[in-house]
Amino acid sequence: MFFNTGGNRQFLKQLSWAAFGQIATAAGLLVGIRLVTEYVSPSIYGNVTLLLGLTSFAYSLFSGPLFQVLLRFFPNAQTSGEEELLRYTVFELAKKAMFYTSILLIIGGAVYGFLTGNPRWFGVLLAAILVVDVLKILEIGLLNAARKQRECALWNIAETWGRPACAIFLVSNFQVNAGLILFGYFCASALVLLCFRPKKRPIKDEEMMDDREQRHRVLVKDIYRYALPLVPAALVSGVNSLSDRYVIGGFLGFEQVGIYAAASSLMIRPFIIACGIIEQSVRPIYFASVASESSESKTILRKWLLYASGICIIGVLLVVVLRHQIVNLVLAPKYRTIVDLLPWLAFGYACYSISFIYENVFYAYKKTVVIFKINTIMAIITVFITLIMTYTYGLLGAAMSVMLINTVRLILLKFCSIKAIDQNRNQINI
Repeated sequence: MFFNTGGNRQFLKQLSWAAFGQIATAAGLLVGIRLVTEYVSPSIYGNVTLLLGLTSFAYSLFSGPLFQVLLRFFPNAQTSGEEELLRYTVFELAKKAMFYTSILLIIGGAVYGFLTGNPRWFGVLLAAILVVDVLKILEIGLLNAARKQRECALWNIAETWGRPACAIFLVSNFQVNAGLILFGYFCASALVLLCFRPKKRPIKDEEMMDDREQRHRVLVKDIYRYALPLVPAALVSGVNSLSDRYVIGGFLGFEQVGIYAAASSLMIRPFIIACGIIEQSVRPIYFASVASESSESKTILRKWLLYASGICIIGVLLVVVLRHQIVNLVLAPKYRTIVDLLPWLAFGYACYSISFIYENVFYAYKKTVVIFKINTIMAIITVFITLIMTYTYGLLGAAMSVMLINTVRLILLKFCSIKAIDQNRNQINI
């Protein structure tokens, strides 16, 4: 039984490594925010945020769907002894997608440079960051699906501490600019990827027997059926998560984007990381339970929600009470005007973190079309609310919109996931 871990040392070990990794990652993020904001002005930080937004948008289009493929398909692949075939298939699909997406990113970077006065070659740097990030997230997905929490933890810690350290080293020795910070991020991520990526090479076409070739083709079809609805879902999800930065940039300028991005990063990361301590260990168990049609899946989900909700409630209360101390500790003086934004952002990102648990229900039951429909609705709501609130109330309005949008998202996902579980139970009974 989930969380009845008296006789389950392996689960406790996985949970301990997940907790250690998430806590050390959180510490690295907080230290990184403090150091970067000490060296970098809000306008440059805002520029970096918008540039990385282009990479995040391109990255989410296919890496997110393929990451979910690895998590959901791994239990079945493990049962049939085809883990390496799954890895090979997913990475081949990723390579094809990365090629075309990198071209679009290079073009997008050039257009962004033309509009904002940044160098046109930033697009090439963003494409390089994209490739490294995609390879990393897919390897992390395999490690997480296989419940290798130690390797996941060490990888995330190394990158989280390495990115700001490398960027700060460069900006402290050369002229501070957005390109130098991005280059520092790329160098750190690439080095960590080379150190942690498994040495075992994927299987090659010529190594496949006829039956494995047939299984490869079947697997590709299954992946397309599962992942294709997630691509447009990722497209509209990118609108949901990134639109506030670009709305602020359009209305208020780079400097306000940088100040808001610091506040947003300060709030979203701790909630995502805190819930991730549980998710990283529980999600593979939940997916395996659903895949095997176990009756325990509902109990696992209920307790997952209970623990994550408890963490988020405590987190919001701490932010409300200690927001002034948090800002003084973590942010440089020129960023501390955002103190009144923190409670709104904390509540919004707490809802956002819990909503991901409900989203995992659809991944588990392979109802990915529903995620696309929900994300489309949320994209429309997000743009509408963010535009009105930011135009009317400035940065405070943007923070308030985060709370409103993610509350709606949580309620919508909750009711739709309950319906999906009930439908699946009725199908099994039939």
